[in-house]
Amino acid sequence: MLQRQRLSAVAATCACVWCLRDETCAYSNCCAAVLLGLAFRRQWMQEHAHCPSPVNLNLRNATLVEFDLGAGCLGSCDFRGARFVGQTRLDRCRIVGEADFTGAIFDGPVAFDGTTVRGEVSFRRCQFLGAASFVDASFQDHVCFDDALFQASALFALTDLGPSFTFDATRFGAAADFSLARASMLRPSTPPEGWATRRSGNDPQTVLFVRVPAGRGRPKTRGDGRAARPPTLPQPRSAGRRQRRRG
Repeated sequence: MLQRQRLSAVAATCACVWCLRDETCAYSNCCAAVLLGLAFRRQWMQEHAHCPSPVNLNLRNATLVEFDLGAGCLGSCDFRGARFVGQTRLDRCRIVGEADFTGAIFDGPVAFDGTTVRGEVSFRRCQFLGAASFVDASFQDHVCFDDALFQASALFALTDLGPSFTFDATRFGAAADFSLARASMLRPSTPPEGWATRRSGNDPQTVLFVRVPAGRGRPKTRGDGRAARPPTLPQPRSAGRRQRRRG
């Protein structure tokens, strides 16, 4: 309780800087800022309720406690190097710009359920130490999970991974669920380890995720959603002669 009161006091001293010129919401001394999520949400909603357009959010290297921006409308978001403590809610958000979470750490559970992002999204080198849920989220541009760590469960059920996605060197410490996840995959993409993509029989413009049987490596995926075939090696002439003699 005492720690929570201290965090509230620190959050109250972080003055929100509103600039109509570049429409950016940032906190002074973000590198050392410790913000209590509820206090931030109340202040942010009060100061930007009048904004006619989505607000850009810059919380790079900040420490965010019980952060909750559920159902928020944002422009571009910079959370690079941020640390999220406790439960984090970014569900049902509408982000019309880019969102950069590169190197962010989520100490507790995090929810992106139902969130739509129009611009590129980076979760490169993120650490998800609690359960991570992206159920029914929609990424309308490239989304990157390269070198990310999911230490607990990762739910991507019904997620739309958009025109391209990469899961290079992504580590899953627990079960990952991509059931009913989909993508248009207009550009070459890399599915997560243990999963492959195939074109939907009902919609040829959509690819679905299927589990790779145990013991098989992850196939390389082409831009059309089909696994690339291994090259066919020419047979030596002696092999062809033996086949004709047997015939």
